[in-house]
Amino acid sequence: PTLKFHGAAGVADINEQTPMQVDARIPNGSAGKKLTALLASMLVNDQLLDLDKPITTYLPTDITSRVANAEAIMTRQMLQHTAGLFDYLNESDGAFYDAVLKDPDSLKTDAFAMSFAYDQKANFQAGSDWAYSNTGYILTGLIFDELLAEHHSKAMRQQIFEPFGLNSMSYGGVEKEYSNINSGYFLYDGELIDTKPYYENIGVADAPVVGTAKDMADLLSIIVNGEHLNSASYDLLLAESSFINTNIDGLQYSYG
Repeated sequence: PTLKFHGAAGVADINEQTPMQVDARIPNGSAGKKLTALLASMLVNDQLLDLDKPITTYLPTDITSRVANAEAIMTRQMLQHTAGLFDYLNESDGAFYDAVLKDPDSLKTDAFAMSFAYDQKANFQAGSDWAYSNTGYILTGLIFDELLAEHHSKAMRQQIFEPFGLNSMSYGGVEKEYSNINSGYFLYDGELIDTKPYYENIGVADAPVVGTAKDMADLLSIIVNGEHLNSASYDLLLAESSFINTNIDGLQYSYG
């Protein structure tokens, strides 16, 4: 027999002391990278995207001219963190967080995030090493938008959220009609900040999704078991050949 358990602990709001609920909609952070990778695999299957073409094939020069080694970087490398890209989130000395805190109310998408990675030196030549970089997923989101001629949140909804029955999931910030999310907390300069009003306006491809823990678990199950996925998508995400060595304690990484 299979036992499924859904539990919640702690409080949903520190000030109000309201209990956390199992159906709380929470920004899923980098766990959502698997959705960006999954959408990439679907666009490959639709013959819209070639993971092994340089990103200069898909992005305009006003973007690529400000990315070191752009002509040698491929989407596959960005999805696997082998592109050598400066990480806008972890290597910008908190500049992204500072900018968000100063302007909580405007919508921040991939173009905003990318502004913190422009004109930075590469960490290594594309394909020569491995280092986690959120910027690769930001650029992938911008490629999606070019290919689809609209924000890729619509494709994510039509091709993943709805057909897979992930009813709590939405694209953070962009899909405002699903903007009811739980509070979260971030220690910033010694002050505990409620992140909810900020996350309500952040929608980026390196951390695209808001939803319940159950739906994220169900998505992982769908990917691992190959449910609803065509063979090309399944192989890209889970085939043995898709996993590459990282420099972290012998761990391997696939896509997302």
